[in-house]
Amino acid sequence: RLSKWNLPSPKIIYISLADKLLLTEYIPGQTFDEVLSQIFSKDDVEPSTLEVCRSVGKAMAEIHNRGMVLGDPKPENIKLFDSKVYFLDLEQSSMGGDQAWDLAELLYFTGHMTLSGKKAELYASSILDGYLEVGRGEIIRKITDAKYIRVFTMVAPPNVLLAISKVCKNYSTHML
Repeated sequence: RLSKWNLPSPKIIYISLADKLLLTEYIPGQTFDEVLSQIFSKDDVEPSTLEVCRSVGKAMAEIHNRGMVLGDPKPENIKLFDSKVYFLDLEQSSMGGDQAWDLAELLYFTGHMTLSGKKAELYASSILDGYLEVGRGEIIRKITDAKYIRVFTMVAPPNVLLAISKVCKNYSTHML
């Protein structure tokens, strides 16, 4: 579907339904978690790194606008190459479903990578800025619900989850 929509996706090289095998081309470049480690480990955050976050948020919204849910958009399942965002590991993807879950996982799950609430706020703001370039604000309102946050309490530090949640609430308040 992604390639039919002219969105970045690895080319399919071979499919065997009998063997449940799908072989795709290798996408070089950095994984999104490698980029995020630069944000979360350095004292100064470079604007170019935050722009990458923005582009990931926008790419997710472009997919959501077509009615698709990614299913498992963790940072290690996102590859950045040639100024394009590739979502990988899409066996949980589907048409329809809970788009808010995708965005919540991208934001809250990533909280495990830092102890800094300030860095988490920068990250979340950049993702949401990109998402709102083409996406719907109602998705952001949904992820402020505790049912999305509590899933990640065993993964990310409480102060980081709180910081990301506050950013999401701030965005949803300003959208009213």
